[in-house]
Amino acid sequence: MTLKEKYRRWIILFVLSIGGGAIYLLPYLRYPYYDSLITAFGFTNTQLGVLMSIYGITNIFSYFIGGLLADNFQARYLITFSLIGTGLLGFYYATFPDFTGAVVVHCLWSVTTIMTFWAPLIKSIRLLGNDSIQGRLFGFKDTGFAVFALAYSSIALQFFNSADEFGGVLGLKNVILIYSTTLIVSGICSYFFIPLHNDYTGKQVENGTSPSKKNWKMLGRPELWLAASIIFCAYSIHTGIAFTIPYATNAFGISIALGASLGIIRTYGVQLIGCPIGGFIVDGIRSSTKFLSSAFGFVIVLIVGFIAIPAVPDLVLTMMTLMMLVAICLSAMRAVYFVPLAELKIRDKDLGLATGLMSVIGFLPDAILSTIFGKFLDEYPGEDGYKLIFVSLLGIAIIGIICSVLLFNKVRTIHKESLSV
Repeated sequence: MTLKEKYRRWIILFVLSIGGGAIYLLPYLRYPYYDSLITAFGFTNTQLGVLMSIYGITNIFSYFIGGLLADNFQARYLITFSLIGTGLLGFYYATFPDFTGAVVVHCLWSVTTIMTFWAPLIKSIRLLGNDSIQGRLFGFKDTGFAVFALAYSSIALQFFNSADEFGGVLGLKNVILIYSTTLIVSGICSYFFIPLHNDYTGKQVENGTSPSKKNWKMLGRPELWLAASIIFCAYSIHTGIAFTIPYATNAFGISIALGASLGIIRTYGVQLIGCPIGGFIVDGIRSSTKFLSSAFGFVIVLIVGFIAIPAVPDLVLTMMTLMMLVAICLSAMRAVYFVPLAELKIRDKDLGLATGLMSVIGFLPDAILSTIFGKFLDEYPGEDGYKLIFVSLLGIAIIGIICSVLLFNKVRTIHKESLSV
């Protein structure tokens, strides 16, 4: 690859990060602004959980359909539509519609943030380089997402804090409008900078008009399901750890303002540390599955810490330290979720379909856990509800480490077979 092509690779990655860092800020507003959403919309914990579950349920279909779209349509058009569409829906969301209206918005966000965005994005990243730099590509993708998400979030937080009704309707409205405008601008930029082909190193990638029979047989590979299960476990923990912010405000007594700031740092800031670390480690040891199994082990220790410490103000710094360490570890894992696509020898023209399957299973927690955890908090008020969440996450982490070890053995077998051919 020439020097010009190398620069081109990173420019495209940069442009993808501009939009990628913004597109999930609106659907996942609850991470930094959980208490404010409850206040502004008048939802209960269960209702907010149901809203996120509806988004997750529609995502199940969107991930799979999106995989097919990514194998048959240009990424430029799909990604541009996604960013602008998400922003336009955000302007309506800023009017604070009733629960039915919020449900409609989240269903449509499933289309614009998942169906027409996620698989085209993952396929685009995968095709930016060969197997030897997949860890760095995906690691820097998530780092880029974090940089821009942190920048957008920091600006929005200033408008949130300066609103006349701090923590209320006006502050949240400012945040939503800023995110929506950013998405539309980034969508326009994507249209002009993302090239009209699928392999961004310069050669065309063969796309069929529909998946072949061999493509569908690929879905029966057990190692693909193991890879999806690993994402499911890691993302489940990511979903549960989001409740550490309301845990800190409700059980440890920190302010909503501090909670929102911590939520932004935990969700986006720590990715600046975790994502590149995950990418470099995986490329260094040349095994994403070995790294993921070790990371699950570390997460298990940290979750035990959440369960063990009591919710008293004197231990708030200990709780925050555990929260940030878990977030760093999860971001490192998140950065390499899809690196196994290279290790499993998935063909380029099958990447969209494989990504769709892994995403359907992997991000299923959005469809089920938000409602379950919301019910925990409504039925077991105070510290008990949060402890129940953490115990659930501990069990999921144990399953995750088992799946990682099994996949590591599968990958090793695949590599031995490829060498013997």
